[in-house]
Amino acid sequence: MIMIAGHLAVAPEHAEEFAAACREITIETHKEPGCLFYEFWADLDRTGRFSVVEAWATEADFEAHIATPHLREFRRIREGLGMLQSDFVRYDIAEVKPL
Repeated sequence: MIMIAGHLAVAPEHAEEFAAACREITIETHKEPGCLFYEFWADLDRTGRFSVVEAWATEADFEAHIATPHLREFRRIREGLGMLQSDFVRYDIAEVKPL
């Protein structure tokens, strides 16, 4: 399993527009094969800052996601809003089990 976690930030005046783009990409991404989860959260204390966590069953599923038209459109929108922060980390997970 591959997990991606990160933070994105736009100027506070663009927060609602960015949140709408996050909703749209989430809807489309949930339809993709191998998407285990894909979620955004708005920071409750810093308007315009969001966290994202996604998980993919396989490397091929993740690579296919990166090439989707809806991800390209999301990147175009976020760059048009003037990203203040965009940092991500990747986790390659060998085993997942309940606590």
